[in-house]
Amino acid sequence: MAIMRDGHVAKLFIKMLLPLILAISVALPTSVYGISSDDLAMLRVGSSSGDNGFTDSKQLFGSSSGIPSPIYGTIRVLMVPTRFINYGNLTSIDSILNKVVDVKDYLIEVSYGYVDLGIWYITDWITLPRTREYYGADSNSTVDVNLMDFIRDTLNIIDPIVDLRNYDFIIMVHAGYDQAMSGDPYDIWSSASMGKWYFPEYDGGVYLGITIVAETDPYGVFAHEMGHN
Repeated sequence: MAIMRDGHVAKLFIKMLLPLILAISVALPTSVYGISSDDLAMLRVGSSSGDNGFTDSKQLFGSSSGIPSPIYGTIRVLMVPTRFINYGNLTSIDSILNKVVDVKDYLIEVSYGYVDLGIWYITDWITLPRTREYYGADSNSTVDVNLMDFIRDTLNIIDPIVDLRNYDFIIMVHAGYDQAMSGDPYDIWSSASMGKWYFPEYDGGVYLGITIVAETDPYGVFAHEMGHN
């Protein structure tokens, strides 16, 4: 499984993709949806009981169709806010959603409407079973040696209430900071899968693109890492 980590030159990277997107796009532009900050406040579900007491994911945009997304059209993404057993979130789900919506708007703009994001999100922070230091630990020159445990622990928690076959990509947003920004060896370095990975243990087997970013990352990092998917 290849993981991409680099210096987050987000807008340049996505603009480099534009000729490819336009060259292979053969369908009419998809519908463009907008959302305001007031709309986000109305859409957010109130906190439920328990650390992981959520009951469902909530849709912001797009269709729940099971048809796989082509290179053009609506790409179905699920945003999952995560915190650690010993480290809580510093920001709100609304502030993270605003960044994802910024990415959506940017992709619509640079693709001339050919690429859109259908956005769903888990409505409460989920608490992972291990510490920030465990998931973010480095070993010699290897960054985040337990990153796959972070990914699988996240999927294990949401799998009972989410059909992962309904999504193309999962954005895992963790509490705290990006190691590339903070320099703290126990922070997770924002990264992404190169394309999709196969997870045979979930919902009969699913292919998912994985993006991992910090809640404090700017939207450009969100855009850049999602671009690797």
